[in-house]
Amino acid sequence: MMEGALESLLIAGHGDLMLLASLFAASLILEDAATIGGGVLAAAGAVDPFAAVCVLVLGTSVGDLSLHFMGRWFARHRWVVAHRASPRFAHASQLLARWDWMLLAAARCIPGLRLPVYLASGVTKLPVRRSAATILVAGSLWTPALFGAAHFGGCLATSRSVPLLSIIAPVIVLAAGAVARLFRASKTLN
Repeated sequence: MMEGALESLLIAGHGDLMLLASLFAASLILEDAATIGGGVLAAAGAVDPFAAVCVLVLGTSVGDLSLHFMGRWFARHRWVVAHRASPRFAHASQLLARWDWMLLAAARCIPGLRLPVYLASGVTKLPVRRSAATILVAGSLWTPALFGAAHFGGCLATSRSVPLLSIIAPVIVLAAGAVARLFRASKTLN
C-alpha cells in the first residue's frame, strides 16, 4: 500500500503535489471537509484518488494525535492541576477510562466531539498506546469511508463511472460497526 502511495506521489505533477499538500494542510484543521473535498476532486479527475486518501488519512491522523498530545501538555497547566482533585474531573476521568476506545472512535465520526474528547483523553492521561491505536484505526476507517462516499457522489454528479473503492469503503465501515456492536452485545451477556 505504501509503495502505491509513493508511486502515485512521484508520478503526480507539480500541480498535483500542491493540491495534495493543500489537502494535507486542510485535513489538519477541517478534516471532514477536506476529505469530502478530496473525494469530489478525485471524482472530477483533479487528483489521484489513492494518493488523496493516503494524504488525508495521514493528515487526519497527525491532527488527531496532536490534539491528544496537546491535552497531555495542558495536563501540566496549573488550572488543570488545581481542578484535578474535583469530583467532576474524577468522574470524567472514570468515564474516559471505562469507555476510552468507544469514545475516541465515536469522536472521529461525530462532528463537534473530536476536539473535546481528544483533548480530554490527553488531559486525563489515558494510556498513549491504546489512545493512539484507537485514534489511528478510527481515522483509517472513517477517512476512506467518507472519501469513498464523497467520491461516489462526485462520480454520480459528473456522470463518471463509479470505481469499486467508492462502494467498498463505506461497506467496510458499516461492517466494522456491526462487528463492534456484536462484540459489545456479547460482552454484556457475559
